[in-house]
Amino acid sequence: MWGFIEFDAPDHPLFGVLPSVVHATPALLGANARGAAYVEALTQEVLNTRDGSAALQARLTEVLLIEIMRLFTPPPGVECPVGGWFSGLRDPAVRRALVAIHQDPGKAWTVAALAKVARISRSAFAAHFVNIMRESPMAYLARWRMYRGRSLLRQTELPLELVAERVGYGSAAAFSLAFVRAHGVSPGSYRRTERAKLERS
Repeated sequence: MWGFIEFDAPDHPLFGVLPSVVHATPALLGANARGAAYVEALTQEVLNTRDGSAALQARLTEVLLIEIMRLFTPPPGVECPVGGWFSGLRDPAVRRALVAIHQDPGKAWTVAALAKVARISRSAFAAHFVNIMRESPMAYLARWRMYRGRSLLRQTELPLELVAERVGYGSAAAFSLAFVRAHGVSPGSYRRTERAKLERS
């Protein structure tokens, strides 16, 4: 069986450290009873289509991807050893900072505040974060805020002021300026385009 998944969030940090192809072998999935069960269920839905099969195939594919990512370890010498999301999650200090950013992107984070969460000195944290993630803590924070902002615009009806507040911008104007700089379109235009895509799908 083979397949592909198209993501609508290409700037998610995870995608920067994944290879273009992940080969989920029977041996890999066989070690996980749930993964093997999902493959069997997906196979049956593909071979025996009926009402609701398309929706169920989509959900099973998403669940199977999560199971594969749980089992997948990047090969030595590829992404992780030179930095990236997997490396950050494996490093205790960086992981603590990433979890804090992900849980509360709207907080007024500073390098000093993140260093305190990471439980190391400010200077050591800044250098260590760059070494592991290949970008500064503030650059990662800005990128995560943009990702979360895009998700909120796409998935909710929240007014722009609340979206801005939730992702750490002091005003809708500040968020709009940063959004245009990052994506080349205004938040409103992005939302309308994404909603149109959903309506056509």
